[in-house]
Amino acid sequence: HASLASAEGRVYFINDFGVLRTVLPEKSYKLVAESELKEKVFASPALSEGQIFIRTDKSMICLGKRTSKTAAR
Repeated sequence: HASLASAEGRVYFINDFGVLRTVLPEKSYKLVAESELKEKVFASPALSEGQIFIRTDKSMICLGKRTSKTAAR
């Protein structure tokens, strides 16, 4: 159900069972990382400032650390 997302030279895929795969966009398949979230996922991942946000059927997960400073609001 989820669409793929791409940032910083990597492509992120997540399936309905909550398996997130990170690949490099090259001619041949090159898996960089695989993570099992252990929750169902039907939404596309959102990418922002070096972080990946994933809405599962039970929670919101954030992976990574913010890489840029946000302007004061």
